[in-house]
Amino acid sequence: MRLLSIVAAALLTAETARAQAVDPSAVAVIRAADDSWEDARILAAQADPLTRDVLTWMRLRAGEGRLAEYTSFLETHADWPGLSRLRAAGEGALHETTDAEAVIAFFGDATPQTGEGAVHLARALISTGAPEAAEAMLREVWIGNRLSGDGHAALIAAFPDILKPFHLARTDALLWRWRTSDAARMLPCYRRINALWLQRASPISRRRVILPPRSTRCLPICARIPGWPMTGTTGWPTGGGGPKRSRYCWTGPQVRRHWPNPFAGPAGAGHWPVGKCAKDGQIRLMRWPRVTI
Repeated sequence: MRLLSIVAAALLTAETARAQAVDPSAVAVIRAADDSWEDARILAAQADPLTRDVLTWMRLRAGEGRLAEYTSFLETHADWPGLSRLRAAGEGALHETTDAEAVIAFFGDATPQTGEGAVHLARALISTGAPEAAEAMLREVWIGNRLSGDGHAALIAAFPDILKPFHLARTDALLWRWRTSDAARMLPCYRRINALWLQRASPISRRRVILPPRSTRCLPICARIPGWPMTGTTGWPTGGGGPKRSRYCWTGPQVRRHWPNPFAGPAGAGHWPVGKCAKDGQIRLMRWPRVTI
């Protein structure tokens, strides 16, 4: 909360510095919010409108507000900073009994920030005769959003059939953005989808982190695979090479020592086991196919 107060004070200072010094009563309101929203509200009653708006902004971002307050604030303060967090907090004010029109009004043209919010909006859109809009929104959220464990579970439970065709796209997008914890939640969604193989049997492999090869720390996630002659160059050999985007999953320690040059591909494109998991002792390598979204 103290960090939020600092941010709020900075916002208040920036808005008023051009005209006058910051009113000490405004600073007192922000400080009071650290201990009690009610005390801050009482002090804010005697302060200027901007101070009251900043206090409301702080309170709503902290999840202390009704749906109508969130909707009103978003309509009248659309240019304020930190609205993504405020919207996410507002989605927590939605309930099963919330009127569909109120849900739609809250979101407006914005995409839900949470999985739970997406479920509420989808149900509201479907109930008002817009199933296509609901499916398009669910697809966008599922592929593009970072979700909490509860939000992920809520979406899967509510709309499994709508989301199923986009599991691979979500996994690919998450790994591309280094959201490895979110990607790990996708493991139970797979048995075998197209060219993608995921190991489900071993409890050990489920606990491993999926890593995209995008840094010196993660790029060398490769293995010694018998029959895979290496080129020793920093690119794919002639013969077509492979897709530019690859993903790897590893379950063995110290994998990087087995392939000093992570960019070196096999001698021919045909040697690369597309979508298959090759095994060398405790080391497993998996290539994730590119997904066009």
